[in-house]
Amino acid sequence: MRATLIAAAFGCLLAVPGFAKTYQLPDANPAVSVTLPNAWKPTEVEKGVEATSPDEETYVAVETATAKTLETLITDDIKFLTEQGVVIDRSTQQTHDSTINGIQVSFLRWAGKDKDGPTNVTLGIFGVTDNLVLLLTAWSSPAGEKLYDKEISDIVSSIKRP
Repeated sequence: MRATLIAAAFGCLLAVPGFAKTYQLPDANPAVSVTLPNAWKPTEVEKGVEATSPDEETYVAVETATAKTLETLITDDIKFLTEQGVVIDRSTQQTHDSTINGIQVSFLRWAGKDKDGPTNVTLGIFGVTDNLVLLLTAWSSPAGEKLYDKEISDIVSSIKRP
């Protein structure tokens, strides 16, 4: 009962302005929105928004691309992770498809390592429109992934068409 009340209170706090911010993507012609916790200090980037958990155990980026530029965005994303010292073990790849808020999404997941030890990387490719896709990148230590499971789930489930 106590855990349920705490979870409900926390959920209410996330819904209160100031505790989370919703971003409309892309800026010029919004087709999708995502909500990120303010405690993660979200930063707008060229094609979307990125945020890091307060203890820097989990990083999330949400970026848009056209169907034609998706491959370039994924390549740039992997390059960014590599520059950060992430080494993905391609033999650990897992995939699954889902629908979130009416949007088809394909998830790719790998285990790997970075300068701090074991890490997990997840890419989510959301088919927002016939020509617009959203790429979600989540990079986390296994401990950070467990600690921030609810926040990551909330971020993913907040992705929707306006």
